[in-house]
Amino acid sequence: MAQILIGNLPPDVSLDDLRAMLVELGVPKLGEITMAEGAERTAALVTIDLPDVDVGAISRQLEGHLWRERQLRCAHSTLGWGN
Repeated sequence: MAQILIGNLPPDVSLDDLRAMLVELGVPKLGEITMAEGAERTAALVTIDLPDVDVGAISRQLEGHLWRERQLRCAHSTLGWGN
């Protein structure tokens, strides 16, 4: 299991919105999603039940993806938010 950190999300995004976008883009084996909210820069830590190498490839594909007029930032992460 590995994680990606997705940043520059729209401030009004919900967990369901984010999960639906990832499913629509074909991201498999989604696990827990933890949201962190900040003024204009909402971010999410997404657990994916795949090996690190696969999650790294997903992260590279999501980096720069345009969603709801926002260019997403994405990084493969080994950090957690208190989980």
